[in-house]
Amino acid sequence: MKKHNISRYLITLIEELYSNANSGVLIDNNINKWFMPSAGVCHGCLLSPCLFNLFLKQIMSDTLQNFTGTVSVAGWKFNNLHFADDIDLIAGTSKQLQELAKMLDKTANSYGMEISAEKSEVTTTSKITSSNVDVKIGNENLERARSFKYLGATIAEDLTTEKEVKARITIFTSQLTKLKKIWASRNITLKVN
Repeated sequence: MKKHNISRYLITLIEELYSNANSGVLIDNNINKWFMPSAGVCHGCLLSPCLFNLFLKQIMSDTLQNFTGTVSVAGWKFNNLHFADDIDLIAGTSKQLQELAKMLDKTANSYGMEISAEKSEVTTTSKITSSNVDVKIGNENLERARSFKYLGATIAEDLTTEKEVKARITIFTSQLTKLKKIWASRNITLKVN
Protein backbone atom coordinates (compact mmCIF):
# COMPACT_ATOMS: atom_id res chain seq x y z
CA MET A 1 0.00 0.00 0.00
CA LYS A 2 2.99 2.28 0.59
CA LYS A 3 3.89 1.98 -3.10
CA HIS A 4 0.44 3.40 -3.93
CA ASN A 5 0.90 6.43 -1.64
CA ILE A 6 -1.69 5.30 0.89
CA SER A 7 -1.19 7.12 4.18
CA ARG A 8 0.55 5.31 7.04
CA TYR A 9 -2.48 6.06 9.24
CA LEU A 10 -4.88 4.25 6.89
CA ILE A 11 -2.45 1.34 6.50
CA THR A 12 -2.29 1.00 10.30
CA LEU A 13 -6.10 1.02 10.56
CA ILE A 14 -6.39 -1.73 7.94
CA GLU A 15 -3.65 -3.77 9.64
CA GLU A 16 -5.51 -3.47 12.96
CA LEU A 17 -8.78 -4.51 11.33
CA TYR A 18 -7.17 -7.60 9.81
CA SER A 19 -4.99 -8.53 12.80
CA ASN A 20 -8.08 -8.89 15.00
CA ALA A 21 -10.30 -10.64 12.44
CA ASN A 22 -11.79 -14.03 13.30
CA SER A 23 -13.66 -16.34 10.97
CA GLY A 24 -16.10 -19.19 11.36
CA VAL A 25 -18.10 -21.43 9.06
CA LEU A 26 -21.90 -21.36 9.35
CA ILE A 27 -23.51 -24.82 8.98
CA ASP A 28 -27.20 -25.38 9.77
CA ASN A 29 -27.40 -22.05 11.64
CA ASN A 30 -24.46 -23.02 13.86
CA ILE A 31 -21.04 -21.43 13.67
CA ASN A 32 -18.24 -23.94 14.07
CA LYS A 33 -15.06 -23.20 16.00
CA TRP A 34 -13.72 -19.68 15.38
CA PHE A 35 -10.27 -19.33 13.84
CA MET A 36 -7.87 -16.59 12.74
CA PRO A 37 -7.25 -16.56 8.98
CA SER A 38 -3.56 -16.64 8.11
CA ALA A 39 -3.77 -15.21 4.58
CA GLY A 40 -6.06 -13.40 2.18
CA VAL A 41 -8.73 -10.78 2.70
CA CYS A 42 -11.86 -11.03 4.85
CA HIS A 43 -14.81 -12.55 3.01
CA GLY A 44 -17.66 -10.04 2.80
CA CYS A 45 -15.56 -7.09 3.94
CA LEU A 46 -16.19 -3.93 1.89
CA LEU A 47 -12.45 -3.26 1.75
CA SER A 48 -11.57 -6.72 0.40
CA PRO A 49 -12.09 -6.03 -3.34
CA CYS A 50 -10.06 -2.80 -3.09
CA LEU A 51 -7.24 -4.49 -1.19
CA PHE A 52 -7.13 -7.40 -3.62
CA ASN A 53 -7.13 -5.03 -6.62
CA LEU A 54 -4.16 -3.14 -5.11
CA PHE A 55 -2.39 -6.47 -4.56
CA LEU A 56 -3.07 -7.61 -8.14
CA LYS A 57 -2.04 -4.20 -9.52
CA GLN A 58 1.32 -4.59 -7.77
CA ILE A 59 1.81 -8.13 -9.10
CA MET A 60 1.03 -6.97 -12.65
CA SER A 61 3.25 -3.89 -12.30
CA ASP A 62 6.19 -6.03 -11.13
CA THR A 63 5.53 -8.59 -13.89
CA LEU A 64 5.46 -6.02 -16.68
CA GLN A 65 8.40 -3.97 -15.41
CA ASN A 66 10.87 -5.50 -17.91
CA PHE A 67 8.42 -6.72 -20.57
CA THR A 68 8.30 -4.64 -23.75
CA GLY A 69 5.93 -6.66 -25.96
CA THR A 70 2.55 -5.15 -26.76
CA VAL A 71 -0.33 -5.67 -29.14
CA SER A 72 -1.85 -2.69 -30.92
CA VAL A 73 -5.61 -2.49 -31.46
CA ALA A 74 -7.13 0.67 -32.92
CA GLY A 75 -4.03 2.61 -31.90
CA TRP A 76 -4.10 1.37 -28.29
CA LYS A 77 -1.14 -0.70 -27.10
CA PHE A 78 -1.59 -3.26 -24.35
CA ASN A 79 -0.42 -6.68 -23.16
CA ASN A 80 -2.96 -7.65 -20.51
CA LEU A 81 -6.47 -7.19 -19.23
CA HIS A 82 -7.10 -7.79 -15.54
CA PHE A 83 -9.95 -7.38 -13.13
CA ALA A 84 -10.27 -9.03 -9.70
CA ASP A 85 -8.65 -12.45 -10.06
CA ASP A 86 -9.20 -12.64 -13.84
CA ILE A 87 -6.02 -11.96 -15.82
CA ASP A 88 -5.76 -12.17 -19.61
CA LEU A 89 -2.26 -11.94 -21.03
CA ILE A 90 -2.02 -10.63 -24.60
CA ALA A 91 0.97 -11.03 -26.90
CA GLY A 92 1.80 -10.80 -30.59
CA THR A 93 3.68 -14.12 -30.72
CA SER A 94 3.54 -17.42 -28.87
CA LYS A 95 7.12 -16.81 -27.70
CA GLN A 96 6.13 -13.47 -26.13
CA LEU A 97 3.07 -15.08 -24.55
CA GLN A 98 5.18 -17.83 -22.99
CA GLU A 99 7.66 -15.24 -21.71
CA LEU A 100 4.85 -13.16 -20.21
CA ALA A 101 3.21 -16.21 -18.60
CA LYS A 102 6.54 -17.28 -17.10
CA MET A 103 7.16 -13.78 -15.72
CA LEU A 104 3.66 -13.60 -14.20
CA ASP A 105 4.05 -17.06 -12.66
CA LYS A 106 7.40 -16.10 -11.11
CA THR A 107 6.07 -12.79 -9.76
CA ALA A 108 2.86 -14.35 -8.41
CA ASN A 109 4.92 -17.02 -6.63
CA SER A 110 7.11 -14.34 -5.03
CA TYR A 111 3.92 -12.88 -3.51
CA GLY A 112 2.73 -16.28 -2.27
CA MET A 113 0.20 -16.75 -5.07
CA GLU A 114 -0.06 -19.65 -7.48
CA ILE A 115 -1.49 -19.67 -11.00
CA SER A 116 -3.75 -22.65 -11.58
CA ALA A 117 -2.78 -24.33 -14.87
CA GLU A 118 -6.05 -26.30 -14.71
CA LYS A 119 -8.10 -23.07 -14.72
CA SER A 120 -5.94 -21.33 -17.35
CA GLU A 121 -6.35 -21.53 -21.13
CA VAL A 122 -4.74 -20.21 -24.29
CA THR A 123 -6.76 -18.70 -27.13
CA THR A 124 -5.13 -17.52 -30.34
CA THR A 125 -6.65 -15.19 -32.89
CA SER A 126 -6.67 -15.56 -36.65
CA LYS A 127 -3.60 -13.33 -36.81
CA ILE A 128 -1.47 -16.13 -35.34
CA THR A 129 -1.51 -18.92 -37.88
CA SER A 130 0.30 -21.59 -35.88
CA SER A 131 -1.98 -24.06 -34.16
CA ASN A 132 0.97 -25.33 -32.12
CA VAL A 133 0.98 -22.63 -29.49
CA ASP A 134 2.41 -24.19 -26.35
CA VAL A 135 2.25 -22.06 -23.24
CA LYS A 136 3.23 -23.51 -19.89
CA ILE A 137 2.71 -22.58 -16.28
CA GLY A 138 5.51 -24.36 -14.46
CA ASN A 139 5.79 -27.70 -16.26
CA GLU A 140 2.13 -27.92 -17.29
CA ASN A 141 0.91 -27.08 -20.79
CA LEU A 142 -2.14 -24.85 -20.84
CA GLU A 143 -5.22 -26.15 -22.63
CA ARG A 144 -6.14 -24.53 -25.94
CA ALA A 145 -9.61 -22.94 -26.15
CA ARG A 146 -11.46 -21.55 -29.17
CA SER A 147 -12.95 -18.73 -27.09
CA PHE A 148 -12.93 -17.31 -23.59
CA LYS A 149 -15.17 -15.18 -21.42
CA TYR A 150 -13.91 -11.88 -20.11
CA LEU A 151 -16.20 -9.84 -17.85
CA GLY A 152 -19.19 -11.77 -19.17
CA ALA A 153 -18.45 -11.31 -22.89
CA THR A 154 -17.27 -14.17 -25.11
CA ILE A 155 -14.17 -13.43 -27.17
CA ALA A 156 -13.71 -15.92 -30.03
CA GLU A 157 -10.45 -16.84 -31.74
CA ASP A 158 -11.74 -15.42 -35.05
CA LEU A 159 -12.50 -12.11 -33.27
CA THR A 160 -16.09 -12.09 -34.54
CA THR A 161 -19.03 -11.19 -32.33
CA GLU A 162 -21.51 -13.62 -33.90
CA LYS A 163 -21.45 -16.14 -31.02
CA GLU A 164 -21.72 -13.38 -28.44
CA VAL A 165 -24.69 -11.75 -30.20
CA LYS A 166 -26.46 -15.14 -30.51
CA ALA A 167 -25.86 -15.85 -26.81
CA ARG A 168 -27.28 -12.45 -25.82
CA ILE A 169 -30.36 -12.96 -28.05
CA THR A 170 -30.92 -16.40 -26.48
CA ILE A 171 -30.73 -14.92 -22.97
CA PHE A 172 -33.08 -12.06 -23.94
CA THR A 173 -35.60 -14.44 -25.54
CA SER A 174 -35.54 -16.67 -22.47
CA GLN A 175 -36.23 -13.73 -20.16
CA LEU A 176 -38.91 -12.35 -22.48
CA THR A 177 -40.72 -15.71 -22.43
CA LYS A 178 -40.75 -15.63 -18.62
CA LEU A 179 -42.49 -12.23 -18.69
CA LYS A 180 -45.12 -13.22 -21.27
CA LYS A 181 -47.66 -14.35 -18.64
CA ILE A 182 -47.28 -11.10 -16.73
CA TRP A 183 -47.82 -8.93 -19.81
CA ALA A 184 -50.85 -10.99 -20.86
CA SER A 185 -52.44 -10.80 -17.40
CA ARG A 186 -55.71 -8.85 -17.25
CA ASN A 187 -55.14 -8.20 -13.53
CA ILE A 188 -52.27 -5.81 -14.15
CA THR A 189 -53.04 -2.25 -15.12
CA LEU A 190 -50.69 0.14 -16.86
CA LYS A 191 -52.49 3.21 -15.48
CA VAL A 192 -50.49 5.49 -13.23
CA ASN A 193 -52.40 7.24 -10.43
